[in-house]
Amino acid sequence: MDYEELKKEYQKNIDSLHFMVGFSKEWFVELMKLKQNHGKAYQVWGGCFVDEDNYKKLCQFTKDFETYKENKLKEQDEKFIVGAIKYEMSNNEYVLTYDTEEVMNSLGFKMELFNDKWFRRVWDKAEKKYLAWCDL
Repeated sequence: MDYEELKKEYQKNIDSLHFMVGFSKEWFVELMKLKQNHGKAYQVWGGCFVDEDNYKKLCQFTKDFETYKENKLKEQDEKFIVGAIKYEMSNNEYVLTYDTEEVMNSLGFKMELFNDKWFRRVWDKAEKKYLAWCDL
């Protein structure tokens, strides 16, 4: 599975969850009590809330997503990592900012990876492909 497929699968999993938007945690807890869900609520992403069951699923989906990326990095799966970097360069408008830290944050990778010779070569390859795609 390539990075884009992984992202789509992760999004599909997230979309399967039940989220509620509230103006405050107290509002959501009251709503959950009305729904007889024992009042347990977890705040995620600003004003978005989930019940305990959906929170556990969200955590598991996210852990699986992050673990998959970490394993591909450890395996030095060049095709996957080049695709991931290129995808996030595009997603973060790298062609305008050349902000490597923003791309690395999107990937969940630490900047220290640039000290690794293999990673630096893979980054350069992805950057070259991305900029060629941008017609630069």
